[in-house]
Order: sequence, then structure tokens, then C-alpha cells
Amino acid sequence: MRVGTDILDWIITPIENYLSGRSQDSVFDLYNQRLVFQNIARDHREDELARAISPYVMEYILYPENRIYRFGKTYMVTCLISKSMEICDNWARMTGKINWIGFIDKYVSLIHQELCYENKCMVILSHLSRKGYQEDWDGLYVVVKKKLKDKEVRKDSERLELYAFFMAVIMIERSKMTIPDKNRQLVLLERKWSVISYLYSLVLNRIVGTKYTKYVQLAAQTRSNKSRIEYGHLFIKVADWIILRNPQIFASENKFKFQLEQLRKIVDDEYTNHELDILTETLFPEIFLEKTIKSQIPEELSPEAVVLIENIEASLHPDVHKKLYESYLKAHPEEGKPVIQINHNITMTGDHAQYIENSDKEEKE
Repeated sequence: MRVGTDILDWIITPIENYLSGRSQDSVFDLYNQRLVFQNIARDHREDELARAISPYVMEYILYPENRIYRFGKTYMVTCLISKSMEICDNWARMTGKINWIGFIDKYVSLIHQELCYENKCMVILSHLSRKGYQEDWDGLYVVVKKKLKDKEVRKDSERLELYAFFMAVIMIERSKMTIPDKNRQLVLLERKWSVISYLYSLVLNRIVGTKYTKYVQLAAQTRSNKSRIEYGHLFIKVADWIILRNPQIFASENKFKFQLEQLRKIVDDEYTNHELDILTETLFPEIFLEKTIKSQIPEELSPEAVVLIENIEASLHPDVHKKLYESYLKAHPEEGKPVIQINHNITMTGDHAQYIENSDKEEKE
């Protein structure tokens, strides 16, 4: 198949000239390059483009340190290659088996040298997944889960962020969604990573994907930023889940708790965008799909409305029990004043959380 002169003149030649050091100017003709991409899509010439640019795509994926980033953050070159990857479908068949740990480590090294940005690695991960790259996703899940807990990885915020993003890709691939639905979620993940990274920062107990270093800053940004407040319900859900199970994590973070309560008040009155709900359920099923409250009526407490809270230890901080109880009251006003039995030792009842110790002391006497 012969490659058209437009592809050679406006895509291949500028890339080769730049990477070979012959010219660093010709690659910046955005207008003509955009027209060429439009013509390729209109005339269904994707295979023609793929054949011409495949050596550069392979270099971008497998050996970026050799030439792609030799001159620093080669934004226009990587954009041309990424755009070509986006409109062509056969990259997954070309790459062969990829060592993903080595791939991420290689890009982390480039990031540390300030030669490229984190999002370039994320774009490749997302593109290959959307283009049908086949992998043992269950096996990778085990490997990457260990990496996210690794002390050396957690010391490196850039490395941890890339592994978090890769874990998100893996969770989408492991889901039971159809391929078109997976692809839609992968696009959302790439486009809304700034929002999702805040959730990973909470779950990992290590801030990633942002210049901020404190959780109170994440909560404040979510509360005050117009592009984030519409997803505030997701931040609250994850934060509440973390506090419920590990109250000690934010035990001294009074400013964070204050910002979280302020966010909660605003979210109740603001527009809520649900476009990321399916994505977050896929990435964090233990949080967004968990059923923690189950209505039952034990015989010993039968005439009142009783709610058992399962999997909650009595050793949790009383404020956590109180918060959960009052949330239930708000969500179920028709129940009146239910009794909430935490376990056989503690019961709560009344308009606010009042603790009753179910002691067997009298029986022993």
C-alpha cells in the first residue's frame, strides 16, 4: 500500500526531521496537520497512516528514552503520534507482549528527569486498552495491588500515581461491561483523572496527581472549584468510608473534617453530576457498591424498628457510630426512632446517638 504524500509531508517527515535533529520547526504546522487527520478519517485511510507511522508508535511505547524525549518535552511530536494512535485500531496487535512494570518505571525515570509529563504515560495505557490490547488483567491486578502497597513506590508520588492510573485501567478491563462501555469509561478516566486522583489519594492514604500535600486542601478544592463541586458526592462518599473504617487516619485532621462538612452542606444544594458514578463503582466497588445497612427485626428487640449495622466493630470511635446512626435517621424519617444494634455489646437509640451497653453483668451476679 502506497502512503499518500499528505501523510508523508505533514506527519512522517516532520516527526523524522525532529527526532533526527535536522529540524525542530516543521512539526509545528498545526493547521495542515489537522486537515490531514480530518482527510484520513473522511477517506477511511487509517490503515495507510498506521503502516507509515507504526515505527514511531513502537518507539514511543517501547523505547521512548532513545529519541522521543531526547530533546526534552517534545509536545508536538508526541501529540502527532498520540493522534495517530487514536484514529487507528491495530496498535494492540503490533506491540506484542509489554512488560508493564518496566514500561511504568521507564516513564517514571523520564518524568524525574523532567523530560515528559505523567499524562503521556496515561495516554498510552488508555489508548492501548481501548484499542483491544489483550492481557492477563487478573494477574496484573495482583501485581499492581502489591505495587500500590510497596514502601518504595509510595515514597515516589509520580510512580504511585501511574500505578494508581494503571490499576484503574485494570479494574475497567476486569469488569463485566461490554467493550464499548469499557471504552467509554476509559475515555472518562483519562479526561477526569484530576477528579479520580483525589479519590485515589483518600483510598491510598497518600496524595497523588496534584501539587497539594494536605487532605484539607483536597477538600477545600473540591468545595470551591466549580469543575469539582459537581462531583463532590463522590469525594464525600470515599471520605466517609475511610473515616468509618480507619477513624485514626483523620483523627487529628480537624480542618479536613470541617471542610468535609462544609462540602456536604454545599453538595446538598448544588447540581450533582452523575457521569462518573459507573466509573467509581467500577474502580472502588468495596465503597460504592457496599451495602452496610440492613433492616432486620431480632426477636429480643421486636416491637421497634431495628437496624443491624453489619461488619462494624464496637471498638470504632463513638463519633463514627453516631454519624452513621444520624445519617440513617435522615435517610429514613418514617422509621421514627429506631434502635441500632452495633453488636451484642452496644445499642444506640433516640433522636441522637445514645449508647446502651448490653452488659451481661447482672446475669453473672
